[in-house]
Amino acid sequence: MMNLENNFLTRQEFHAGIERVLHEIATDRETQTRRWEQQKQLWDDQADRWKEQAERWKEQDER
Repeated sequence: MMNLENNFLTRQEFHAGIERVLHEIATDRETQTRRWEQQKQLWDDQADRWKEQAERWKEQDER
């Protein structure tokens, strides 16, 4: 007969596994947040370039 005790995690193994999963989730969240911040910066930079271009066109039209 199979020994069922070998199929169960010890309390320490269980908690270590939970901590590992929580760490992975936190790391993934931090990575995603950095990606969103980088994308937002790209959008902000593009908006600034469009604004500058619009101002140049406006100055040209006024001449």
